Amino acid sequence: MLRIITAFCLFFILPYTPIMESNVDCIQWSRHERLSWLQFKGEPKKNVEIRAESALSIRLSMESDTYSDLVYVKVYACFFPNDSWVSSKSDRLLNHENGHFDITELNARILRGKLHKTNLTSTNYQLVIDSLYNAQLVQYSSLQKEYDASTNFSRDTLAQKKWNEKILLKIDSLEEYSIPELELEVIY
Repeated sequence: MLRIITAFCLFFILPYTPIMESNVDCIQWSRHERLSWLQFKGEPKKNVEIRAESALSIRLSMESDTYSDLVYVKVYACFFPNDSWVSSKSDRLLNHENGHFDITELNARILRGKLHKTNLTSTNYQLVIDSLYNAQLVQYSSLQKEYDASTNFSRDTLAQKKWNEKILLKIDSLEEYSIPELELEVIY
């Protein structure tokens, strides 16, 4: 199961942000460091059917330099240990939760690619970045729901294996957008 935390930092705080988390509590996605159950530090919910919940977010922060024509944007996939929990541990379920984190990184890369290809002006860059971010969150949420439904929340092991392969192939195909930090040119 997944709980998506949305946050747009520095210039925008979105009205639908359920939790405002600090960067200190954020574990950024890494291909070489998978989640472990030790990182699920939240208190399990009672009287629910789900056995684990990952609190995830695509984080975006932005700064502009008034002396240059650049906007500095950082987009990254984030896992929040204190808001993530597990009540019944298994390797199959941990693999599924890592898939949710992978989908978060995939969508962060897609957003980085869109930002990289977008023309920004001094009068529209905040609005354009906000719009791209919000549109990506809709796609992100939809893909997370499709993932849970298709894998039956990790119970369909064949579907889970196919999703794992599909997600990582898509992440690899977006390798050019693997760096979270972007320098975007603004046209004045």
